[in-house]
Amino acid sequence: MDAQKKLHPDGFFEPQARRFTIVVLSAALCEACINTFLALSLDEELFILADKASTPDKWITAPRMIYPSYNFPQGSVLHEDINFVFKCRNAIMHHKADVFSKEDRIHKGTFWSGLDHSSVKRIASLPIRLMELLRPFRRHYRRRHLWPDKRV
Repeated sequence: MDAQKKLHPDGFFEPQARRFTIVVLSAALCEACINTFLALSLDEELFILADKASTPDKWITAPRMIYPSYNFPQGSVLHEDINFVFKCRNAIMHHKADVFSKEDRIHKGTFWSGLDHSSVKRIASLPIRLMELLRPFRRHYRRRHLWPDKRV
């Protein structure tokens, strides 16, 4: 059996299992980054308000609450990638099966397309690319840290 068809111990094809792992971990890191940034930058009341938004919406709009000059590049590859990674993550974490009777589909399951090698590479780099958006504001951000800005 060639490497592309090698079965993972759980029965999934190994490349698909790796892609799922990259999607879930990348989405988690994107969420952790924006939540940490907002927690360090907003007071409790505004943080609670911002926290109600989806993670893509937090990246798109919430930093403007702190930095009016922040501009998320809507319609860009970055915008497509953040929406795509959370669509894939939700499909993995909240999977729904296709259910059929003899004649009809009873429930439409979760399906997405486009989770190929190229999109997985973009998903893996997404947290770093998103953090680059906050780079111009790092001086203010560092002053808000709860720990000293030096290595231990």
